[in-house]
Amino acid sequence: MSSFKNIGDSETVNSKYSGRSIVYLESQEDCQIFFERWFYDEGEFLEFRSSDMGCGGGCTNVIKNVENDRQNGILSFGIVDRDTLMQQNKWPELWETDDQQYKKLRPFGENIRPLCRWEIENYLLDIDEIECLLADIGKGSPRAIRDKILVIKEFLDHCEALIPIMANNMLLHQKGKKSPELCFCVQDARREDTEKVIQKQIIDEDKMKYEDIVLSIEAFKHNIADITEESFYKINRILDGKRFIERLKNHNLLGSDFRFMLARKIKEKNKIDDEIIEIIEEFKV
Repeated sequence: MSSFKNIGDSETVNSKYSGRSIVYLESQEDCQIFFERWFYDEGEFLEFRSSDMGCGGGCTNVIKNVENDRQNGILSFGIVDRDTLMQQNKWPELWETDDQQYKKLRPFGENIRPLCRWEIENYLLDIDEIECLLADIGKGSPRAIRDKILVIKEFLDHCEALIPIMANNMLLHQKGKKSPELCFCVQDARREDTEKVIQKQIIDEDKMKYEDIVLSIEAFKHNIADITEESFYKINRILDGKRFIERLKNHNLLGSDFRFMLARKIKEKNKIDDEIIEIIEEFKV
């Protein structure tokens, strides 16, 4: 029988014998989405915790927390963003464009699930629900819902503008440098605009690396050039969701709670992505 002598604190004791699985997420904001908006009715089976304990959270702490809990006999799991693969320099895994193959990789072990999309915010990018909110509270609201093809085109334009920014951010990571703030190039609506800004910052010896990264990002389109919903969701997997939302907020004069409004709408319409639901069901052991 396990001994309490080997368990460090009362919270650990409670976790070990609570009968629930602990699910670590990267931030308090992620917990607000998962627990307060999406899976608030799963408290009997799951306890969501942020890895941010006041001194920085993120993917590294998620992995460490799960490892520590498992060593203490506590049933715990972790969910990390796809960008964790970049942070951990796992580039072959990052560039896998086939979702089914990607899910089989398990680069951090069986108890840590790296999401198919860049981060939690990417799962909020539902075209229909965003357009409904923009019509209600965005710039020029209230207004009628636009034709869907126009909305998709606008969103794909934002994605195209983000591709050079993402490639530059990945290049900066490889060089041990920080990415620009979320507001970087947020007002530039076209790809050629962001491309001009980025090209001025890249030194000649890095230009080939940058172009290679751009090609790797564009591979997520799977050669789909049409203005379709499928095109948006495919490229969405490798683009920074926070930057996309920041662009929407800037171009539509939206408030800071826009993410949580989207999360609530997605729950109300039963649109939580199947990938997320499957992960949660697996953790309910």
